[in-house]
Parts: sequence; C-alpha cells; structure tokens
Amino acid sequence: MDKIKLFCIPYSGASASVYTVWKKYLPEQIALYPIELSGHGKRVKAPLYDNLEQAVKDVVISILKQLKKGEPYAIIGHSMGALLAYEVYYKLMELGVHQPCHMFFSGRKAPQDQKEQTAFYAASDDEFLKIVYIYGGTTPAVMQNKELRELFLPMLRSDFKITETYVWKEREAKIQCPITVINGKSDTSVANADMGHWRQCTQDTCSILECYGDHFFLVQDPEKMAGILAQQLRPHNKPIQRGKE
Repeated sequence: MDKIKLFCIPYSGASASVYTVWKKYLPEQIALYPIELSGHGKRVKAPLYDNLEQAVKDVVISILKQLKKGEPYAIIGHSMGALLAYEVYYKLMELGVHQPCHMFFSGRKAPQDQKEQTAFYAASDDEFLKIVYIYGGTTPAVMQNKELRELFLPMLRSDFKITETYVWKEREAKIQCPITVINGKSDTSVANADMGHWRQCTQDTCSILECYGDHFFLVQDPEKMAGILAQQLRPHNKPIQRGKE
C-alpha cells in the first residue's frame, strides 16, 4: 500500500519544524511533509508574502515538487495554515492535480465566516504585540530581545496581514474529499465562531473534533494529534463525525 503524504502548513510566525515532532507518533503508512513558508524557518532570508495569493502559489509549488501523479496525499493547516490549505486545495484542482484523500483544517473558523474582521497587522508595535500575546504565539520575554523582535515582528505582521486582508470568494464546486475540522477547547481565537460552517465547504463527510488545549493544542499534545490524523486517514475507515478527543 502506498504511503499517504501528509503536507503540513504552519501557523503565523511558525516554521515547518513545528510539525516534525509528529513523526514520533504517526504510523509508518503516513509520511510527513512539512511545508516551509517563505521568510520563515530555513527560508528566513526569502521575502515575506504581500498577500494570500502569493502564499498559496508558493505552497502549491512546494507540494508539486514532492507529489507524483496518483500518489495519495492529505493536507493539514493550522490557524493561518488552515486558510492557506483551503485555498491551496482549489489551486491544485485548478492545475488538474488529483484529489487529496483528506483535508484537515485546524484552529480556524470557516473561510466564508467573515464576521468580526480585524486589522491587527496595522496596529502599533505595542498594540500588535498585545494581540500576539493573547493568542499565545510568543512571550514578552522573547520580544524584549532586540534581535528576535526585529526578526519575528515583520514576519508576524505579514502573516496577520495575508489573513486579515483575505476576501472569500464562493466556488461553485465544493471540496470533493472528506474534511476534518479540529479545534482547541480553550481556543479563544475562535470562541465566537460556528465551526459547523465548515460543513458547507465539502460535498463529502465533515468531522468536527474538539481537543483539550488552547490555540496551540496541536503542539501541546502531539501524540493526540497524531492519533486523530491516523484515525481519519486509515484506509476504508469511516471518519469520525463529531466528538471530543
């Protein structure tokens, strides 16, 4: 049986390395392929994205370099990465790439839910950092280091900008494969969102799962996340429809 290539898209400010811990817990039939975004991690010297479209094209190029015709694959994105994963799916389909066997959207409201739009990326440094601290993505101690602040602040602003300036466009065709939506029970970033809106994005099954943890539950309990991925990607297994993990 061919291995399933699992392409992982990071969240704001993160590098591809946040996903490598999953290798320890994933079964051998799932091959991990973390995507490094431009201006992040090992590509930190590359330019940051100006908009979501640039990011999508870049991620698609990374996937196509590692995916052969007919190979089974799945995509997971967390927070900003979830929005990227949604748009990457449609770009791949536009290019005639075969369907993924599964899509995972983690820690983000459905793309068509554009209520309560924000523009945090345009705030002053101090105000912007307050928002970042609330999300829990970094700590005041990190940003008090001048070198780290100069590195991460532009990166985070760019990441926030490409999601906050995103405009959803309805597609006639919905996602044609099963999707799984995962959220942290204590994730305040989506506290007022109806995660059930993700059901409108697919013509296949939609599983909505809730894990213990905050916005970064996926790295707080990698073994649990790996278990969810393995369960949903198990061949001929009926996807979980709704529940708590």
